[in-house]
Amino acid sequence: MIRKFFFGFSKPKIRFEGWEGGVETLPLPERVTLPLSQGRQMPFKPVVEVGERVKTGQFIAQLPDRTGVHATVTGIVESIGPGYNREGEEILTLSIHRDSDDEMVPSRPIERLEEAGREELIGVLAELGFASPWKPEELKGRSEGPSIDTVVVLAVDEEPPISVQRRFLTEFGEDLADSIKGIRRMAGEEARIVVAVPEEMKDRAEALLEGVEVLPVGNSPAQTNRALLVSRVVGERVGYVCAPGSNGVVVFSAEDIAFAGRCLRMGKPRTNKLVTVWGPGLQRPKTVKVRLGTPVGHVLSCLGVQVGSGDRVIFGGPLMGYAQPDLDAPITRETDGVTVIPSNEVVPFSDAPCINCGRCVEVCPVFIPVNLVGRYAEFGFFEKAVSMGSGACVECGLCAYVCPSRRPLVQYMRFANKEYIQRQEESAQQEGE
Repeated sequence: MIRKFFFGFSKPKIRFEGWEGGVETLPLPERVTLPLSQGRQMPFKPVVEVGERVKTGQFIAQLPDRTGVHATVTGIVESIGPGYNREGEEILTLSIHRDSDDEMVPSRPIERLEEAGREELIGVLAELGFASPWKPEELKGRSEGPSIDTVVVLAVDEEPPISVQRRFLTEFGEDLADSIKGIRRMAGEEARIVVAVPEEMKDRAEALLEGVEVLPVGNSPAQTNRALLVSRVVGERVGYVCAPGSNGVVVFSAEDIAFAGRCLRMGKPRTNKLVTVWGPGLQRPKTVKVRLGTPVGHVLSCLGVQVGSGDRVIFGGPLMGYAQPDLDAPITRETDGVTVIPSNEVVPFSDAPCINCGRCVEVCPVFIPVNLVGRYAEFGFFEKAVSMGSGACVECGLCAYVCPSRRPLVQYMRFANKEYIQRQEESAQQEGE
């Protein structure tokens, strides 16, 4: 990232500088910790007990719709209990202490995806633990959501220096192309499939992918932001598409799609994640392959990245990432990047008052009056904050980046939205009683 200064204020000039070197596979960790829930969502029900030995790929927790969580290493279930997600919310987790190399459960491969039937693809995906808006026939009555008419595949990375999703147009291009054929079969011939790609990779993507719309995307955070990309595809302002099938649109990362196809062909559940790491000791960002649930401390140690007192370890990039207080925090499917900021480069937030310079409003890509909304959230007027636009925040981080008072503006937005939702749920529960 580069800053230019005008009259003492910084103007953001952000460009992508992701490193396109090869992907390194890191050694297996001694233990993994796997999330069994996300925030207030229903947790997966554990189907194993503490002290039980599990094999790689074995179901360890499940939901009624047959999707679930699989062991990513072979070893002993060490604990089942509370943990934290990247946002700091308490969730249910399961830890496995690895005691040997991989011992895999029996597989059920589909060697030729193009010849597999729609119901077979949907059923095997569910058994392999992939969340999907398409459900097996026997579950449609209770869990099938709205019909899907648009599938968005994101082969772009939201912020520098992360270089994960674009790799599925290069090193793993065949996996992505093959998997999209399976998506076409499940979504139906009439469904619209849009693949967002870096504009410099447009020609490569069009040659690689058949029967899809290729959407070239610039490298600025306002262009690569997930919510704004979805808005661009559907042609209207929408918020984050979190639940599969919301508004008839479902969003996947290129990595999730490519891994799904590979897992279908191998008949084995997903155990790996690609992560871009950047920090002291690395001359350039490095993308590595790790087991899901690996402690971030293990990843950094393998790459020789030292974390000193006051350094910030961030899941994601410097604009949109989440600081982690614990080096045991696990790598999950949402962890595309790990960024370590040395203590001498950390710009701390402050509780200084807003000076009404307007820079946050100027850079906001969805035109929120950030200066006002931040103050409403700061002083507990959550309903007013939401009515003024906090719910439309796409968490790009540009407002906090340019704020000369160093106010935690993105955190204020998140705080207002979560408090508002929680109070709405509590009010509805009280009315129901």
